[in-house]
Amino acid sequence: MAKLSKFSQIAVASGLGLVGGLLLGSSGRNLALSIGLSSGGALFGGGLVAFVYDTKLGRVRLDLNSKLYELQNENIKLKALLQTSEKLVSDLQTARETALQTIFALKSELATLKLDLQGANGTVKNLTSERDRLLIKIGELEGEVKILTDLCGEKEAELQEFQTTFSTRLDNELTQEFAAKKSQLIKDEVGKEFDLTSQAFSLLEEMQSMMKEVYDLHQMQRHTLLSTHSQYQSHHQGAIAKKDEAIEALIDLKDSLELRVRILEQTIADGLTTPEYKDFGVDLNGKATNLITEWVWNHLEIPLKGLGFSEGEELVTVGFEYPKSLQGEAIAQRIVESKLEICRVVGIFEISSCFHDPTTDRIILKYRRERPKPLNDETIYKLGLVPASLFGDEIFKATDHKSKGKPTLRIMSATGGGKGIATKNIVAYFLGMPDWEIWLSDPLDGSEEDYWNCPKVAKSPSEAGQAYAQFIKLHKDRQAKRPAITDRFTLGIFDEFDKQHDDDDKKSATEIMTAIRHTKQRQILIGQSGEVGANHWTWDAMKNCSMLFIEDAIGTALKHDKDLGWSLSKKRELLKQYEKFSEWARSKNETLNLPGENAHRIALLVVGDRCTFLEIPSAHKGILRDGAGVIRSSFDATPALPNISIPQYVPQVKPVSHPEIECPHCSSINFRRHSSVKKPGCHRYSCNDCGKTFVARDNRSN
Repeated sequence: MAKLSKFSQIAVASGLGLVGGLLLGSSGRNLALSIGLSSGGALFGGGLVAFVYDTKLGRVRLDLNSKLYELQNENIKLKALLQTSEKLVSDLQTARETALQTIFALKSELATLKLDLQGANGTVKNLTSERDRLLIKIGELEGEVKILTDLCGEKEAELQEFQTTFSTRLDNELTQEFAAKKSQLIKDEVGKEFDLTSQAFSLLEEMQSMMKEVYDLHQMQRHTLLSTHSQYQSHHQGAIAKKDEAIEALIDLKDSLELRVRILEQTIADGLTTPEYKDFGVDLNGKATNLITEWVWNHLEIPLKGLGFSEGEELVTVGFEYPKSLQGEAIAQRIVESKLEICRVVGIFEISSCFHDPTTDRIILKYRRERPKPLNDETIYKLGLVPASLFGDEIFKATDHKSKGKPTLRIMSATGGGKGIATKNIVAYFLGMPDWEIWLSDPLDGSEEDYWNCPKVAKSPSEAGQAYAQFIKLHKDRQAKRPAITDRFTLGIFDEFDKQHDDDDKKSATEIMTAIRHTKQRQILIGQSGEVGANHWTWDAMKNCSMLFIEDAIGTALKHDKDLGWSLSKKRELLKQYEKFSEWARSKNETLNLPGENAHRIALLVVGDRCTFLEIPSAHKGILRDGAGVIRSSFDATPALPNISIPQYVPQVKPVSHPEIECPHCSSINFRRHSSVKKPGCHRYSCNDCGKTFVARDNRSN
């Protein structure tokens, strides 16, 4: 139709052009011109119409193609929506079926719960009735106790009255009887005397006989009186004893009834009044559980019930039920206080921990049956203990902010715990670092524990305060870009900072703990223990430091796990590692019989969330001298750096192809090859002087 319409329009236009040409040509009456004009008009009209038609047809075609493309896109979207709707219908059907199944299951569970609830209601009613019956029985027993108490009082009063009246009456009766018998005897004697007077001479022998009889009778009466008095005394004492026995019996009965009442009350309260022992058969851990229960009852008078145990790789964990009228934390604390005696009686090596678990409301006790076998050096280092040869490297990284460390280090341990040994090794390490200057402040200079053998900027408490003021001034001068006392990297070591520095110094130390990383400074603050609050610090301030806990201070750190932001699992993992490492160190010290300065010591290095156990090197017994770094002796003059580099304690500062090997524990070069290690290019050596082993580069490698 489109082509036909196009042809028809062209034909009409050509016809009109032809007619127009004829009209124009006929006016001149020239046939050739008329034909030419008519032909030209026809061609022009047809071409014009064809052009206009093609143009409009192209536009229409483009519009139709655009519409068709949009319809195809819509069709694709509709198909996708149709597929989505079908999937949704399928999912809805599946969800409906699942919901119906869940509803059915919930209905079944609800029916079961209703039955259980009905049974529980019945049990509660029975318990309630039993409680009411026991309360009634307790009331009756209290009434009986009251009646018996009143009866005891009455009997005691009657016995007291009888005791008083019986003694008086017996004395009166005996006196009257004695007087009557005496009077009768006198009358008899007088009558006999009159008879004897008239017959004195004739009856002398009879008189003598009668006098003997009178004497015998008198002695018999005297004996009778004495016997009667003795019987009275015996009867009196027997009556008193019977009275006392009756009173004691009543008191025992009263105590027994009161004990029975308390037992009934405790039974109602928590159901555990005496220890309960479980039959574990021949299991040794079960036997130990029952022995612990028995010891606690016999010595602490606390009834426990061993619920069971689980045997781990190293420890045995036991759960105990306890009376709810007592506090679980208090029971656990009393067991911990008596753990040595319990271990001796039960026959176990040690009780590692005992605590109250609030989740299960049980006493949890963990013990080790036998002394653990000490691990060898290679195994202990694989478990995560950093060897003494790398101690200085770890401390340097812990105070280097480029290694995600913190420029302030807190060293904490008890007196004699090894903080001085650790610090002197740190000083020796930094003396091997080029362009470092060390300030050492020792307010207790000259004490028995002083074996630094090096220059110091402070040797008294007052000088220590002035030295720290200089350290603060150095920080401020460098911040303000003013000329400072030194341009070198500066390590300030301040011993006894907790006890010998005032709160103003501690406040200043807190303010610059992290800021000194921008002024080429680091500081080491040495304290007595890990008890932060007692030394006027806060745990928030401690989180801005690296912390080195040595020996006993590690236990303090574990006690403050929440203040350090540790999870319970992390605390338990650290405790497990510490037990292994400390047992290894203790065993090594006992086996080698090492002196205190050479003893193996364990430290815990905490830098933010990172926790690393370190082996403390042995005491550095040499004199500390300037090397690549220098030690400042005063603030009057700046120490000059030496022109040559002196080999120092740590050879890792400037790696060379053949470094000199020395023992990191005692700095001795007298050692022998011990065994191979898995680390490439390294070997384990044994020191001939201190007896310790260490890992270093293989001295045979090229």
